[in-house]
Amino acid sequence: MLATYNYRLKFQNSVHATDLHDGQLHILNDNSILDVVSYCLTPYKAEGANESVFMAMTCPIPNDTSFRLKLKSIGMLLSLIFLIPTLLVYLISPKLRRRPTTVIFVCYSISLIGCYSLFCFINISEWTFELSPCRALGFSLYFLFVSTYTWLNVMGFDTYASLTQVVLVRQNRKRIIWYCLYGWGVPSLLTLITMWCQDSELIADLYKPDIGEDVCWLNTEKWAAAMYFYGPNSILMSLNVAAFIQVYWYIRKNGQTLKENCATTSNSNALAVFRLFILMGISWIMDSVSFFLRHVSIAEPLFIMTDFYKSIQGLLIFIFFVLKKSTLKYLWNSIVKVVNHCKPTPRKKYLQDPQKPKEIHTMIWDEDMPLQYPVSHKG
Repeated sequence: MLATYNYRLKFQNSVHATDLHDGQLHILNDNSILDVVSYCLTPYKAEGANESVFMAMTCPIPNDTSFRLKLKSIGMLLSLIFLIPTLLVYLISPKLRRRPTTVIFVCYSISLIGCYSLFCFINISEWTFELSPCRALGFSLYFLFVSTYTWLNVMGFDTYASLTQVVLVRQNRKRIIWYCLYGWGVPSLLTLITMWCQDSELIADLYKPDIGEDVCWLNTEKWAAAMYFYGPNSILMSLNVAAFIQVYWYIRKNGQTLKENCATTSNSNALAVFRLFILMGISWIMDSVSFFLRHVSIAEPLFIMTDFYKSIQGLLIFIFFVLKKSTLKYLWNSIVKVVNHCKPTPRKKYLQDPQKPKEIHTMIWDEDMPLQYPVSHKG
């Protein structure tokens, strides 16, 4: 995930750059090597210094146009095309909106839409970002990506709770509040910690996240990225796996009961979310695995496939949640109802039969009735 801002200096005392004999520049803090066409030397006069010294200046890093990144970006654009109408269907439809699981699904979808949109904007656009916008995009992307993990975490717990407990409406509302505090609160806290570590002088350069330094994302070439993103997300996914195992054994033990009650209880919703949990959880787990095994070249084709699988989550969500028979039937009936309501009512013309006595409507007052009503007289 690469995007750049304007030229920046590699200071001797902050990134520990040393020249090699062949003219290459070795950046010690991230163990990267720049060839002679990727940097230049320029006079630099530090504040308060009496003389200038030659310092290494790196050129802007162009957007990575690797096949893996292109494929991932295409998949995310495809997901956005299907995620947005899916979200609108669940927000507009009263029946779907009343489901307790809809709040979790909507929050997860919002996180996906946000991070996929920013990801595509950063990587597909040809813009060169300044430092401040680059950092703002990077930290926003960090918050949204972590949110997808926390809401998937909530999804796993809620699925188990829905299957094993009878929850009242009042309890549902209280539970949703706690879900929102966790689903949005944990990403906010981790984002604030990451921002503090980025700017704090107490943290060595080797352990900084480097969001916005060279790219508008974490420096995934450093193991420090595991401290801020892949490590916490691995913990969250471990909790998801634990919830998955609990739900699996419960379904296996009570499969017949769930099948009988599926049409009349919230179990059908919980089982649908459980399928989504399995579908999405595998891709996010592989995202962490690909980071820890990023230097294993033999696994690169596998990680390209898992990255693409993760990037098309929006399409899979649309297939499993909107293209269901019950949802399509409900949407079709709603559309027919709206169309019929908008149609003008035809005015009927009646011909008076001359042989038939006319009906004359008069209004009389009945002492026992507080309102007037018509009485028909033949005449």
